[in-house]
Amino acid sequence: MKKNPKLRRWLTAGLSVLVLAASIRLGQAQTHPSYIIDQFDTDTSLSYNNNGWGSSSPTFLFNTNDATPPAGYPNNPGSGSLEWQSLWVPASGDQIMVTRSFNSITNTGDTLNFNDYTNVMFDIQFQSNSATDGNGSYGVIEIDAVPQSDGWPSTYINTYASAVNNGNGWIHVSLPITVAGNSKLSAVYALGFKIQQNKTGTPLSGTTDFLIDNIILGGNSVPPPPPTLTLSRVTTPPGLLIVAQGGGNEYNRSLLEANDLVYGHNFSWIGAGTTPVTFSMTITNYPDTNHSGFESVIFLVPNGAFGDPAIDYDAASVAQLAIFNNPDGSATGSFQFKTNQPEGNSQFSGSGNLATILVPSGPLGTWSITFLNDTNVTLQGPHGVSTNINFPDEATAQVFANPLSAYFGNQQGGTTANIGQGSTYSEFSIAGTPVSTSFDDVFANDGGIISTTNWMVDNPAAPNNLLIVQATDQFWASWTLPAEGYSLLSSPALGAGALWSETGLTNIVITTTANKILVPQSSLPTVGAGFFRLGEPKS
Repeated sequence: MKKNPKLRRWLTAGLSVLVLAASIRLGQAQTHPSYIIDQFDTDTSLSYNNNGWGSSSPTFLFNTNDATPPAGYPNNPGSGSLEWQSLWVPASGDQIMVTRSFNSITNTGDTLNFNDYTNVMFDIQFQSNSATDGNGSYGVIEIDAVPQSDGWPSTYINTYASAVNNGNGWIHVSLPITVAGNSKLSAVYALGFKIQQNKTGTPLSGTTDFLIDNIILGGNSVPPPPPTLTLSRVTTPPGLLIVAQGGGNEYNRSLLEANDLVYGHNFSWIGAGTTPVTFSMTITNYPDTNHSGFESVIFLVPNGAFGDPAIDYDAASVAQLAIFNNPDGSATGSFQFKTNQPEGNSQFSGSGNLATILVPSGPLGTWSITFLNDTNVTLQGPHGVSTNINFPDEATAQVFANPLSAYFGNQQGGTTANIGQGSTYSEFSIAGTPVSTSFDDVFANDGGIISTTNWMVDNPAAPNNLLIVQATDQFWASWTLPAEGYSLLSSPALGAGALWSETGLTNIVITTTANKILVPQSSLPTVGAGFFRLGEPKS
């Protein structure tokens, strides 16, 4: 085992010197072979599953036309290809998502670690009758991963754009896997292929018809570098910290769902009469202006589902408070709703955008929506900025009668720049509801553990990304990815006889660029000093 002699020293208030040792490599990292998903030596067309994302339904056929595989891969006699035919619904803005599970016609095949692979390869040939976009292209094929943690094609890999003059023969395509280090990609069970009708030009009209062969994940030929470890001071105030994990879906949500052990999810304001019903959050820390567009949210969803990673998009009806930070340091808050629009959200920015307020000082402070009766709403931001609005009519408001679920949390904000960013909340509250019990959760009083009486953590991919920071939490230990096989170790001393042991800290905050963990003062190896490294629990 080769040790890195570089050390970093951190001077800290109340301690002497805390020394952070660099990563210790766990033996020689290994290269990884390629993985052949399909070469169509037999008819495997039943392995390709339409996910029903649009109206068009693709047909899959075995075709005897065979593409020569890349050098080094088998070329079996009698092999063929898959023919994909899709008739588009005219001018509908349609899309098609097809998934292929690994070595299985169901979703129970192999699970692969995508950090072991560098690229996705396939050979493709568009038929001469295939639809074009009027812009010199047969359209694009987006490649997505289906992580086990999500269960759907949530994670973008790359896109292939086809020119019309590529239709005269086989084209070999190699797309880099551009999201190495994404923790969700350590367990992927299927590959997704998405085509959108109007992605590159005028909407595709007619039939998209192509052959595909030799679908392969290229293995790593160069071992990844060992991770590096850094230590930094906790600078956020005590409270609930929610960190954006990143991933192919740049609108990742991290939510707490309000819980009532006695009366269930019946948090509607409908029927409260003239008793005000208020949903509020108090923000105490937020990303800087270099990370604008970060979003804090309250979702109110009739009979909302637990564990839905995009509840505001998937549910048919949603009322929401959406708060954004702006590049100039200000913040906006909007009250929006949609009804009868499952798997869509255009109403939020259209007829359902009832009001927006601007707070010049930024997002810090208390934001709330108060229902004065069934249809009348007050939207209020920090420093007294507010406005009154109304639902269009009583019937629209009644859509949000009980059972009604309430969610509080973050969205990443539609950009990879916000990966790893977080916001801190001192308080979430629900007051005045006529059925479910009102509560006011001041997170600093929760003893460092999210209250299971008040909340369910609705973030299955990265539950530790919602955590309570306490005043006793001293440091963040952060390390780069990939870091498979590494653990955070500590020792009270350095030297040949030093004993390194597991820290026992398991609340790892996961992002696609790095992982980190809070180190409270009680976890320091000694009162005055401590040494940390990534490696094996050995001396």
